[in-house]
Amino acid sequence: MSDIRRIIIHELANKVSALRSAAEADPSRFDRDILLTIDSIDLLLKYLLDTELVEKLRRSEKREVKLEKVLEDVISELDLLADLRKVNVELESCNLKLLTNEFVLRRIIYNLLHNAVKFSPRGGTVKIVCDAGKGEVGIRIINDVAEDKERLKGTGFGINLTKELAAWLGSQLEVKNGGYTFEAVLKIPQN
Repeated sequence: MSDIRRIIIHELANKVSALRSAAEADPSRFDRDILLTIDSIDLLLKYLLDTELVEKLRRSEKREVKLEKVLEDVISELDLLADLRKVNVELESCNLKLLTNEFVLRRIIYNLLHNAVKFSPRGGTVKIVCDAGKGEVGIRIINDVAEDKERLKGTGFGINLTKELAAWLGSQLEVKNGGYTFEAVLKIPQN
């Protein structure tokens, strides 16, 4: 990525971050649709930055990560979107450690959880369930799908990038759409 593109993306990200901070400080000043638009722009900018980082991360090292802490941090990052959508995010106990690249794992979980909250019906619930066995850690993100088909439109870029990041970690990402239920299952090898 060229230096000029990188500077423009970072400047846009800073502006969106400022808008997000203002919205979190006083949500009554912002229309709900504007807040959702801010969130969408922020996510697209993160995708752009992620594509740049994938190559750099190929050389980074793995370290021990506390999975529950990563999940709690990502849930916290998505509090505003969950509040706007009136979606409850439930995390079952996930007291597991694994050897992985924490930054990439956070991006994968953020992308999956963001989609789950975004595409859940208003007042819905997103469940996060972890388990370990057979040399791997599994993270399942389960949500009901909104019936409003207009809300389900997207570019598919996010899930494709997330699959690429998962493959880079040596993980498997399965996405299951069972009509009105959506489930993303990330299987991370435990080294």
